[in-house]
Amino acid sequence: MIDILIQLGLSRTESLVYKTLLDVGPCFVAPLVSATRKHRQIVYNALETLEERKLITVTQKNGKHLFAVGDPNRFLLDLKQKEVLATQVISEVSRSLHDEREQVDVFHGHAPAVSDFRMRARQAGEYIVVRGESKGWFHYSRPFFKEHVEELRKIKHAGIDIMIMFFEYERRNARELVGSYLKQPYSCKIAHDQYRIPYSFWLAGDHVYVLTPAVDPRVVHIQSKVFAEHHREYFWNNWKRAQFLD
Repeated sequence: MIDILIQLGLSRTESLVYKTLLDVGPCFVAPLVSATRKHRQIVYNALETLEERKLITVTQKNGKHLFAVGDPNRFLLDLKQKEVLATQVISEVSRSLHDEREQVDVFHGHAPAVSDFRMRARQAGEYIVVRGESKGWFHYSRPFFKEHVEELRKIKHAGIDIMIMFFEYERRNARELVGSYLKQPYSCKIAHDQYRIPYSFWLAGDHVYVLTPAVDPRVVHIQSKVFAEHHREYFWNNWKRAQFLD
Protein backbone atom coordinates (compact mmCIF):
# COMPACT_ATOMS: atom_id res chain seq x y z
CA MET A 1 0.00 0.00 0.00
CA ILE A 2 2.87 2.37 0.76
CA ASP A 3 4.12 2.20 -2.84
CA ILE A 4 0.62 3.07 -4.07
CA LEU A 5 0.43 6.05 -1.71
CA ILE A 6 3.78 7.27 -3.04
CA GLN A 7 2.40 7.09 -6.58
CA LEU A 8 -0.49 9.26 -5.38
CA GLY A 9 1.97 11.98 -4.42
CA LEU A 10 2.85 11.27 -0.77
CA SER A 11 6.43 11.00 0.40
CA ARG A 12 7.60 7.67 1.81
CA THR A 13 7.41 9.00 5.38
CA GLU A 14 3.93 10.46 4.83
CA SER A 15 2.82 7.16 3.32
CA LEU A 16 4.22 5.21 6.28
CA VAL A 17 2.51 7.47 8.82
CA TYR A 18 -0.80 7.30 6.93
CA LYS A 19 -0.65 3.50 6.67
CA THR A 20 0.27 3.22 10.36
CA LEU A 21 -2.62 5.47 11.38
CA LEU A 22 -4.93 3.34 9.27
CA ASP A 23 -3.69 0.18 11.02
CA VAL A 24 -3.65 1.60 14.55
CA GLY A 25 -6.86 3.60 14.31
CA PRO A 26 -7.54 7.01 15.89
CA CYS A 27 -4.70 7.80 18.28
CA PHE A 28 -2.34 10.39 19.69
CA VAL A 29 1.12 10.91 18.21
CA ALA A 30 2.98 8.59 20.62
CA PRO A 31 1.71 5.29 19.11
CA LEU A 32 2.65 6.54 15.64
CA VAL A 33 6.16 7.46 16.77
CA SER A 34 6.55 4.04 18.37
CA ALA A 35 5.16 2.08 15.41
CA THR A 36 7.05 3.97 12.69
CA ARG A 37 10.30 4.32 14.69
CA LYS A 38 10.59 7.86 13.39
CA HIS A 39 11.55 10.96 15.36
CA ARG A 40 8.51 12.69 16.85
CA GLN A 41 9.09 15.86 14.81
CA ILE A 42 9.32 13.86 11.58
CA VAL A 43 5.98 12.21 12.39
CA TYR A 44 4.45 15.60 13.23
CA ASN A 45 5.68 17.03 9.92
CA ALA A 46 4.09 14.14 8.03
CA LEU A 47 0.83 14.54 9.96
CA GLU A 48 0.80 18.26 9.19
CA THR A 49 1.10 17.56 5.46
CA LEU A 50 -1.59 14.88 5.61
CA GLU A 51 -3.90 17.28 7.44
CA GLU A 52 -3.24 20.03 4.85
CA ARG A 53 -4.30 17.60 2.13
CA LYS A 54 -7.37 16.68 4.21
CA LEU A 55 -6.34 13.02 4.24
CA ILE A 56 -6.58 12.87 8.04
CA THR A 57 -8.64 14.62 10.71
CA VAL A 58 -7.32 16.21 13.88
CA THR A 59 -9.45 16.73 16.98
CA GLN A 60 -8.79 17.58 20.62
CA LYS A 61 -9.08 15.02 23.41
CA ASN A 62 -7.88 15.67 26.95
CA GLY A 63 -5.95 18.66 25.67
CA LYS A 64 -4.01 16.63 23.09
CA HIS A 65 -4.29 16.15 19.33
CA LEU A 66 -6.14 13.01 18.29
CA PHE A 67 -5.42 11.87 14.73
CA ALA A 68 -7.63 9.72 12.49
CA VAL A 69 -7.77 8.75 8.82
CA GLY A 70 -10.13 11.02 6.88
CA ASP A 71 -12.35 10.50 3.86
CA PRO A 72 -10.40 8.36 1.33
CA ASN A 73 -12.30 10.05 -1.51
CA ARG A 74 -9.87 12.96 -1.04
CA PHE A 75 -7.36 10.95 -3.07
CA LEU A 76 -9.75 10.89 -6.03
CA LEU A 77 -10.49 14.59 -5.66
CA ASP A 78 -6.77 15.42 -5.64
CA LEU A 79 -6.21 13.36 -8.79
CA LYS A 80 -9.11 15.03 -10.58
CA GLN A 81 -7.74 18.46 -9.64
CA LYS A 82 -4.31 17.51 -10.98
CA GLU A 83 -5.79 16.27 -14.24
CA VAL A 84 -7.70 19.54 -14.64
CA LEU A 85 -4.52 21.51 -13.93
CA ALA A 86 -2.55 19.41 -16.41
CA THR A 87 -5.15 20.08 -19.10
CA GLN A 88 -5.02 23.82 -18.35
CA VAL A 89 -1.23 23.86 -18.61
CA ILE A 90 -1.26 22.12 -21.99
CA SER A 91 -4.03 24.44 -23.21
CA GLU A 92 -2.11 27.56 -22.14
CA VAL A 93 1.06 26.29 -23.78
CA SER A 94 -0.79 25.59 -27.02
CA ARG A 95 -2.38 29.06 -27.06
CA SER A 96 0.91 30.82 -26.38
CA LEU A 97 2.52 28.99 -29.30
CA HIS A 98 -0.34 29.44 -31.74
CA ASP A 99 1.25 32.36 -33.58
CA GLU A 100 4.81 31.13 -33.34
CA ARG A 101 4.08 27.61 -34.61
CA GLU A 102 7.26 26.16 -33.15
CA GLN A 103 7.96 22.52 -32.29
CA VAL A 104 5.79 20.90 -29.60
CA ASP A 105 6.25 17.30 -28.45
CA VAL A 106 4.75 15.31 -25.59
CA PHE A 107 6.81 12.74 -23.69
CA HIS A 108 4.88 10.10 -21.77
CA GLY A 109 7.16 9.36 -18.84
CA HIS A 110 10.15 11.24 -17.51
CA ALA A 111 13.09 9.05 -18.57
CA PRO A 112 13.06 9.94 -22.30
CA ALA A 113 12.28 13.58 -21.51
CA VAL A 114 15.17 13.86 -19.05
CA SER A 115 17.57 12.35 -21.57
CA ASP A 116 16.41 14.79 -24.25
CA PHE A 117 16.72 17.72 -21.83
CA ARG A 118 20.31 16.80 -20.95
CA MET A 119 21.17 16.71 -24.65
CA ARG A 120 19.66 20.19 -25.16
CA ALA A 121 21.47 21.48 -22.06
CA ARG A 122 24.84 20.36 -23.44
CA GLN A 123 24.09 22.05 -26.76
CA ALA A 124 22.79 25.29 -25.21
CA GLY A 125 25.22 25.52 -22.29
CA GLU A 126 22.27 26.06 -19.95
CA TYR A 127 20.52 23.84 -17.40
CA ILE A 128 17.66 25.37 -15.39
CA VAL A 129 14.99 23.56 -13.39
CA VAL A 130 12.10 25.21 -11.52
CA ARG A 131 10.08 23.00 -9.21
CA GLY A 132 6.63 24.56 -9.10
CA GLU A 133 4.44 21.52 -8.38
CA SER A 134 4.32 18.50 -6.13
CA LYS A 135 6.94 15.89 -5.44
CA GLY A 136 5.41 13.26 -7.69
CA TRP A 137 8.01 13.41 -10.46
CA PHE A 138 10.74 12.19 -8.09
CA HIS A 139 8.80 8.96 -7.60
CA TYR A 140 8.77 8.37 -11.35
CA SER A 141 12.42 9.35 -11.78
CA ARG A 142 13.71 7.42 -8.76
CA PRO A 143 14.74 4.33 -10.82
CA PHE A 144 17.14 6.39 -12.93
CA PHE A 145 17.88 9.35 -10.64
CA LYS A 146 21.42 8.33 -9.62
CA GLU A 147 22.33 7.73 -13.25
CA HIS A 148 20.83 11.13 -14.07
CA VAL A 149 22.98 12.81 -11.40
CA GLU A 150 26.11 11.19 -12.81
CA GLU A 151 25.28 12.57 -16.25
CA LEU A 152 24.71 16.01 -14.72
CA ARG A 153 28.14 15.90 -13.12
CA LYS A 154 29.63 15.42 -16.57
CA ILE A 155 27.68 18.44 -17.80
CA LYS A 156 28.85 20.50 -14.83
CA HIS A 157 32.44 19.38 -15.46
CA ALA A 158 32.04 20.86 -18.94
CA GLY A 159 31.43 24.25 -17.31
CA ILE A 160 27.62 24.36 -17.32
CA ASP A 161 25.91 25.34 -14.05
CA ILE A 162 23.25 22.87 -12.88
CA MET A 163 20.65 25.18 -11.33
CA ILE A 164 17.46 24.06 -9.61
CA MET A 165 14.99 26.27 -7.75
CA PHE A 166 12.38 25.11 -5.26
CA PHE A 167 9.84 27.12 -3.31
CA GLU A 168 9.54 27.49 0.44
CA TYR A 169 6.69 25.00 0.79
CA GLU A 170 8.98 22.30 -0.63
CA ARG A 171 12.08 23.08 1.46
CA ARG A 172 11.98 19.67 3.17
CA ASN A 173 11.48 17.94 -0.16
CA ALA A 174 14.40 19.89 -1.62
CA ARG A 175 16.70 18.59 1.10
CA GLU A 176 15.47 15.05 0.51
CA LEU A 177 15.81 15.18 -3.27
CA VAL A 178 19.07 17.06 -3.82
CA GLY A 179 20.54 17.57 -0.35
CA SER A 180 23.15 14.89 -0.99
CA TYR A 181 24.13 16.47 -4.29
CA LEU A 182 24.59 20.15 -3.41
CA LYS A 183 27.36 21.64 -5.58
CA GLN A 184 28.01 18.14 -6.93
CA PRO A 185 26.33 18.90 -9.22
CA TYR A 186 23.38 21.06 -8.07
CA SER A 187 23.24 24.76 -7.25
CA CYS A 188 19.95 24.91 -5.36
CA LYS A 189 17.95 27.88 -4.10
CA ILE A 190 14.65 28.31 -2.25
CA ALA A 191 12.29 31.06 -3.48
CA HIS A 192 9.26 32.63 -1.80
CA ASP A 193 5.96 30.77 -2.25
CA GLN A 194 4.19 33.91 -3.47
CA TYR A 195 6.07 33.64 -6.77
CA ARG A 196 5.32 29.93 -7.32
CA ILE A 197 3.77 28.74 -10.58
CA PRO A 198 1.47 25.68 -10.77
CA TYR A 199 3.84 23.52 -12.79
CA SER A 200 7.52 22.59 -13.00
CA PHE A 201 9.67 23.37 -16.01
CA TRP A 202 13.14 22.66 -17.36
CA LEU A 203 14.91 25.18 -19.58
CA ALA A 204 17.84 24.86 -21.98
CA GLY A 205 18.32 27.45 -24.71
CA ASP A 206 15.12 27.71 -26.77
CA HIS A 207 13.76 24.49 -25.28
CA VAL A 208 11.24 24.42 -22.42
CA TYR A 209 9.96 21.21 -20.85
CA VAL A 210 6.72 21.59 -18.89
CA LEU A 211 5.88 18.89 -16.35
CA THR A 212 2.15 18.37 -16.04
CA PRO A 213 1.12 17.24 -12.53
CA ALA A 214 -0.92 14.29 -13.74
CA VAL A 215 -1.11 10.67 -12.60
CA ASP A 216 0.39 9.46 -15.88
CA PRO A 217 3.36 11.81 -16.01
CA ARG A 218 3.59 13.83 -19.18
CA VAL A 219 6.33 16.24 -20.17
CA VAL A 220 5.49 18.80 -22.86
CA HIS A 221 8.56 19.89 -24.84
CA ILE A 222 8.30 23.29 -26.52
CA GLN A 223 10.94 24.77 -28.79
CA SER A 224 10.15 28.46 -28.79
CA LYS A 225 12.38 31.51 -28.37
CA VAL A 226 9.54 33.62 -26.98
CA PHE A 227 8.30 30.96 -24.56
CA ALA A 228 11.85 30.17 -23.43
CA GLU A 229 12.73 33.81 -22.86
CA HIS A 230 9.57 34.33 -20.82
CA HIS A 231 10.51 31.44 -18.51
CA ARG A 232 14.16 32.49 -18.37
CA GLU A 233 13.18 35.98 -17.24
CA TYR A 234 10.86 34.49 -14.61
CA PHE A 235 13.65 32.23 -13.36
CA TRP A 236 16.32 34.90 -13.04
CA ASN A 237 13.97 37.40 -11.37
CA ASN A 238 13.28 34.84 -8.65
CA TRP A 239 16.74 33.25 -8.50
CA LYS A 240 18.42 36.52 -7.54
CA ARG A 241 15.97 36.96 -4.63
CA ALA A 242 16.08 33.33 -3.49
CA GLN A 243 18.31 31.86 -0.78
CA PHE A 244 20.73 28.98 -1.23
CA LEU A 245 19.59 25.71 0.33
CA ASP A 246 21.75 25.02 3.39
